[in-house]
Amino acid sequence: MNHRVILVLLIFVYATSPLFANDREDSIIIHQQHPNAVEPIVYYIKNDSCYTIEPTPFSNMRVVPFLGLKTEMSFDGQTSQNHLSQSLFYIYLSDTIQQTYNINNFRVVNLKMGDGERLLTTSINAYYYIHVGTYSKGMCAVAIDKGLYKIVPAQQMEPGEYGLFYAFSGNVPIKIYDFSIH
Repeated sequence: MNHRVILVLLIFVYATSPLFANDREDSIIIHQQHPNAVEPIVYYIKNDSCYTIEPTPFSNMRVVPFLGLKTEMSFDGQTSQNHLSQSLFYIYLSDTIQQTYNINNFRVVNLKMGDGERLLTTSINAYYYIHVGTYSKGMCAVAIDKGLYKIVPAQQMEPGEYGLFYAFSGNVPIKIYDFSIH
């Protein structure tokens, strides 16, 4: 059986599981909070409460010697203020921004730990290899209501620091919605 078919079947089973039973109530809460948002709104549910993940700007961009050069973005703090117990969250795109943003262009990336900061490599330019952009985790966006999507990872995410961003041209983030999985 083809790996894509298996992945689609797993996502379908996951999406129709009891974890999705409260989606309608969550959707009503989210639509009431931000009916005319002008940028994506990212949420997670914890202890039956809905929390917004605010975008985090990068604090520094630097070029690091690495068998050539690599570019890293840094984000303040050793860990995110958004602590999720599972890798499950929502993205809301209001009618106002659905023409600009495509849900399939969101990416989830792992942030490396630095000295009091979190790091994201955005390009590598080695003598034998050039890469611009970030390596992202596989995920599936399940539409649960108009403009509201449940983001389900293709595989369970390990505990650590992550970021969600919208991939404009070049697959490099402008801002990132950071979170920790514990």
